This record gives sequence, structure tokens and C-alpha cells, in this order.
Amino acid sequence: MQYDYPLQSGDGGFAPGAVIRPQQLTPLEQQIRELEFQFSGGLGSEEPDAVTRAALKEQLHELYMQRNIRENANPLDQGADFCPGTLVTGIPYTDTGTTAGMGNYYNPIAPCAPTASPDVVYRFEPSVTMQYTISLLGSSYDTYLYVNTAGACPGALQLACNDDFGGLQSQVTLTLLAGQTYFIIVDGYGTGSFGDYVLNIYDNCEITCQPGDVMECPEVRDSLHPATDCNGSCLREVYGNDPISQEILPFQTICGRGFTYIGPNGGNFRDTDAYRFTLTEACSLSVTITSEFVVNMFIISASCPWSTLYQFQTLDVACSTGTYISPCFQPGTYDLVVTPRAVTGINDMREYRVRLDLIPCNGCRIDAALNAPGSIARNTCDAGNDCNLRGSQEVTYGVTIPHDGDWTLSLCGPDVIWDSFIYLTSSCCGGVIAFDDDGCGGIGLSTINCRSLTRGVYYLTVEGFNSTHCGPHVLTVSECQGACCYGDPYDPTCAYIGQAECEALGGRFRMFEPCSTDACPSLLCVTGSSVSHSPRPVENGLTGLYSDIETGWRCYDNYNTVGNIQALRFWGFWGDVCVQQPASFEVLFVDTASNESQTYTAALIGTPTGVIVSGVYEMYEYNLQLVPPCPISTGWLSIYGTNPTGCSFAWASSQEGDLSAISYLGAEPYPLTVDLAFCMAGSGCEIDSLTILWDPSLNYPLHWWQSHAGTFTLYYSLVNNPQFPADYLAAGTIPAWAGPNASSVFIPIGIDFVTFLGQANCSPPAAGQQQGPLILRVGQQ
Repeated sequence: MQYDYPLQSGDGGFAPGAVIRPQQLTPLEQQIRELEFQFSGGLGSEEPDAVTRAALKEQLHELYMQRNIRENANPLDQGADFCPGTLVTGIPYTDTGTTAGMGNYYNPIAPCAPTASPDVVYRFEPSVTMQYTISLLGSSYDTYLYVNTAGACPGALQLACNDDFGGLQSQVTLTLLAGQTYFIIVDGYGTGSFGDYVLNIYDNCEITCQPGDVMECPEVRDSLHPATDCNGSCLREVYGNDPISQEILPFQTICGRGFTYIGPNGGNFRDTDAYRFTLTEACSLSVTITSEFVVNMFIISASCPWSTLYQFQTLDVACSTGTYISPCFQPGTYDLVVTPRAVTGINDMREYRVRLDLIPCNGCRIDAALNAPGSIARNTCDAGNDCNLRGSQEVTYGVTIPHDGDWTLSLCGPDVIWDSFIYLTSSCCGGVIAFDDDGCGGIGLSTINCRSLTRGVYYLTVEGFNSTHCGPHVLTVSECQGACCYGDPYDPTCAYIGQAECEALGGRFRMFEPCSTDACPSLLCVTGSSVSHSPRPVENGLTGLYSDIETGWRCYDNYNTVGNIQALRFWGFWGDVCVQQPASFEVLFVDTASNESQTYTAALIGTPTGVIVSGVYEMYEYNLQLVPPCPISTGWLSIYGTNPTGCSFAWASSQEGDLSAISYLGAEPYPLTVDLAFCMAGSGCEIDSLTILWDPSLNYPLHWWQSHAGTFTLYYSLVNNPQFPADYLAAGTIPAWAGPNASSVFIPIGIDFVTFLGQANCSPPAAGQQQGPLILRVGQQ
């Protein structure tokens, strides 16, 4: 079954756009496509060397000249042969034309290479100052493009020129000023290059990740990117690293970024993002993308070395939405690759959103997609009977289950007006896993309750009980609440079972928590922690040492790690059975060599672990993001409770480490042959690509990418060569998404210079934190 638009998913989706289906190419166009693929670097991230590009360019130039020239062209419906040029009327602007039969009246200004081919000229007067892209992608010949300004047409100052951006077509991106006149010359490469062209002019859009999007793994734009790319797949092998692709599920929307950069050998490189997915049945792939840059998209093998299985013919215009449909693929595992079409010109992080939908090759129709948890409304009346599971009309949903768990798929609702029947299947219209008739009670709507499902794609078909039954319904997919934590108390097993069964296992039942939300937390430090003194029972049971203002004792444990410390995890219990929520702590790091220190104060919400110390005291886990990160890599750590009188905090002990700690009462140290429980991590909230854009309103747009959801704080300094934190003041703190974020900052008139610094925090915003633009108040905090 073929679709004209992307499936409805209930997550905001994409605006309807062009739908491109596989087309049979002529032998000439097939040869051109293959050479263009090689010319742009193929599947690789690096631009081919100059000799290879020159040879391919000559071959492509000859093939382009064999293309048909547009006949019966209206000379008024294209660029002008002479100045002052055809006026660009509004943005976005698209025009088609031909340079065949035109004169060679204009030439690039040095250092751009000269040409001797026919050309046409356009005149553009932007109404808004911003960045614009001028593109000839989609033209039929070897184009050359340049933009001039200053003086009469064709302009005395050349701002940009380009020969080969995508294939042998040209494109430039540059900032143009409101009210100024610019001359755009569409030319040809070398001598005698002419043909049909497509001119597109558009302002660069801003694509924003939406709630529910799956975020691309965090990346850094630097010369080491080919080796460290978190989803570079086989391209990482060139630099001695294991191939890694980011795992995704069909019907999910991915929010990612693309860019170009200078690689480790000084050559031009582009970011390559590989997303791995698995088909359990034969399907065509419907891929919908909207992007701030022109993309190439491929389906490739899931093993190295890569082999190209299909290349989507994506649109030549950025900021548009297109859906591209592939031929049928057999069951198996594949990679969807998204990469900029060019290897230069994207000198910042630019966003895209892409979704992979399935079209089963057996003719089964997927009427809508739902990413769990969530709801969607439909009506089976007049929907047809594609699956024929029963003799009634039906709607079939593709349901994406994001993680292993126990899930309910329900039609239960207040208005039961027809008799439904539902099937949960592993393939579209087949492979029945579960079914239900009247699970909602009485004779009516249906539900499948708390079914254990592994991460993946399933299908739910909503039918009438018989051919006379159809009607509206709301499908809700939710994770079952309640979890049993049993087994090893320090690394428990979690399962959805009843409370009585849980107690029979000697477990602890959590009423309103599913296993997926870490209802049964492990007390072990996560992989990658720099120092891992997890709480472990000693011979006589788990113990702890008082370290708080109530007792006057203060404990330290030594550590040795690498790099900055960004996150701290620790455990403890309250000796007076007076648990504080939140609990106040002072965390102190002391440098072994210099005796210098760094102190953090925090109010933290403790997470109960289910471990009971001495049969009375419940142990709690605490997590602290260090802002700014602590640079002391070798030293002593102290965690000290600062709660009101009457509450004593005991820092949990551990069997791990070197059995060396210190406790102080006043100034007298007491060496201890014990370790204390804590984990340090160098990974935490990170930001990159922080930009503040020029704006004549003084309310400056602020853009940044944040690795985790939480908050963002902007600091500023009016001091030359400022040192953080002494010379900085906080402009404000606002909530932030994981992924791209935008806000604004007001900068008053009269500031000669200002230095900005941004910090991310994975913790949620505190009550009363600023929700709107960041307001910069000079000289005040």
C-alpha cells in the first residue's frame, strides 16, 4: 500500500511535503547519478582528493552537455540577459530558466575563477537582515554562481562565488543586509557550459526538536570527529575504533544535527549519522525529513564495510519537508544514513528531524502510528477490511514500544457505543500475540492488560465483533504501574507482579512505579565512573559513618581520577530516623598537592533504595551535578550534612577501595580502615555551539545545544580576560530541552564589549527560576 503523506503519529509530525517514489532513470541519468555520488565522496565523510574530483568533474561535464536543453522557453520567465536583472519578488523564491542562447556578459571577480559561458542576472533587495541560501541545485548543467553588490549592476564587490557544491551545481550561504541591492549571476563552468537551471533563494529556517523526539547522541564538531563520532558506524574503523550506529525504532522521529569541518589530515569532512533499525517483515521504507541543510540519505548494510542498498533522491532545497519511498526490503537489520550533501559550507551545528515509517509489502495497510506511551483517536467505520482477521472493518496501528516492560493497550472509555475486538500482532495482519473481546467490562470495548513486551514495533488491529459493528475509539498504550524489587538488595531484579506475589519472593513492592523508571535502583556505580566505591555490606552488615553538623564529625575519603569531575553519586541514611527532603549538604574537594579546595552546597532529594540498615534505617541515594565541574583530579572528598539540629546524616560505607579514610572531630584527624560509598563521573550536562546573533532590537537571539534536559545559565563579564567564576555575573537561569534550545538576551546600549559563558545543569529548574528571556543587567547580578 502506498501513501501520499507521512503516517499520522500524534507527536506533532511533519507538515505534508513532496512525496518522491522510486523512478526508473534513463541510462544517461543513471550514469550521472553514479558519478555525482563519487564526486561528493560517496558514503565517506571525507571529500575526494583534488585529482579525483578533477577527473570526475570532466566526465560529468561531458555527460551534462548531453542533457536536453529546455525548448520554447519564455525569455521573460527567467533571469535577464542584461542588467539591471530580473527582480526577486519575495522569499522563498524559485525560478527556472536556461542560459542557452544567452550572452557571456558577466565574469567573476578575482580570486574567483574566470568563466566564458552564457549567463543571466537577478536583482535582490532583502527586506530583513539575515542569512540566505542561494542555490542552483537541480540544474541540468555544470553551473557557476556568484553574488555581487556595491554600485550599479552587476556590482563592483563580489561577496561569494561557488562552482561545485552538490554534484556540479552551485550554492552559497551568506548574510545579506536589509535594503541593500545584490546581483546574483547564474553562469557556467569554464567555456561553453550552459543549460536549464533552477534558482532557489530562501532564508535559513530554524528547526526545533519536539517533545517525544529521540535525540541524536551528543557530538562535538572538531578535527577528531571522524574517530569519536558517536554514530559514525563503519567510518570510525578508519581511525581504529569500533563501528557504532545509533539504534532506533520505526515510527520514531529522530532530532539530529549535521555539519562540515576540517578533519585530522586538514581535508574537508562532513558529519555522517547512521541510525540502525530492524525489519521483522518485508517492507518498503517511507522516510520523512525536514532539514536546515540539503541532505543525502542512504539505506546501507548493517555490517562493515558498508554497501549502498538504496539512495534516496532528496529535494535540492533546505527547509522543505519531503517523504521518500524506497523499494521493498527483506527482513533484516539496516542503517539509515543522513549526511550533508556537501563537505564544506556548514560551519555550525544545523538541525534536522527524520522519521522512518514502514509500508508492508504484503499489502497490509498501517492506518496510523503511535509511539508509546500515548493515545490516538480513529473510527473503524468505512475503514475497509485489509487484514481480514475478522469479517468486519478495521484500523491497524503501528505501535512502537520504546523499552522492555509490561504494557496495556486499551480502548476502554466512557462512551461504549459499539462492540469491538482487538488483535496484537508481531507482523502487519499476522502473527497474533494476544487478542481481546470485552476486556473493558460488559459487552463493548476491548483491552489487553499488562502484557510483557520487549522493545520493538508491534501492530494493533481494531475490529468490530462482527460485520455490523464499527465506530469511533481512542487507543491508549500505557506502561503498567507497580514493580517488585527482589533478589540481591544491592542490584535487585525488577518485575511487574502483584503485591502478594512480590512479598512471597521476599521483595519490596512499589505501587506506582514501572520498572523502566528505575523503580529498583542498583546501588552499584554505573560503568564509566572514575571512582566506584559502591555501598557494600561488610562482615557485620552495612554500616556508615556520621558526617554532619549535628554530630560534629566530618569524614573524608581519598580519590584519584582523570579530568574534570562533573557528577557525584553517594549514599547514606539518617541515624535519628528524621529523613530530610530535601537534604542540605556541603561537598568539599581538597587538592592533595596544593591543599587548595573547591566547595559545593546543594539541597538534594534522596531516592529510597529499599536497603534497610540495622533493620531500622532506610538508605537513600543522592545525585549531584557539579556546576562548574571540579578540576581537582587527585585529592580528598568530604560529604557533610548541614541539616537542622536533630538530624544526623551517616555516609554509607563500602568494601571497595584502599581501606583508607579520615574522620575529624574539631581539628583532630582519625585514620579509618574503611571506605565510603561514592561514584564520580566525568560525563554530565554539556553544551556546545552557543551563539548569540546580531539583532538591531537589542533583544539578541540565543541558540545552544544541550546534551541533557535540565537548566541553562548564562553568565556575562565586562572585564578584559575574565576568570570564571570570580569575574562573571549570572544573567539568569532557564529550563532547557535535551537538544537545540533558543532564548534571547537583552543587551543595553553603551556596552563596549561583553564576554558570555554558558553552563548546563541536568537538574530540573527550581521553583521560581526564570522562565522567559535572559535579561542582562549591567553591573548587577
